[in-house]
Amino acid sequence: MITKEQVKKIAELSHLNLSEDEIKQNSEELSRIIGFIEILKQLDMDGVEPLLTTAGFEDVMREDRMKPSGIEADIVKIAPDSQKKYVKTKSFSNTK
Repeated sequence: MITKEQVKKIAELSHLNLSEDEIKQNSEELSRIIGFIEILKQLDMDGVEPLLTTAGFEDVMREDRMKPSGIEADIVKIAPDSQKKYVKTKSFSNTK
């Protein structure tokens, strides 16, 4: 069972502000999910091949190659704040 204290800790680490009702609801939902996983762990999966897709499609992999887009200078020109060839932004981390 996932306790309310565990949900509060998860919410804190995720920077979420949850009401008491949301904490209770998440505790119950996460407990049901964990229970379902425990049921799945009991299944005999010997000889069962992993299923990658239910539609029968294959994942086509290609080499990941970088190539210049040619718009870097235009982006820097329209940015509200920039320095040399870089766009300056506000900090998006919320560290304590």
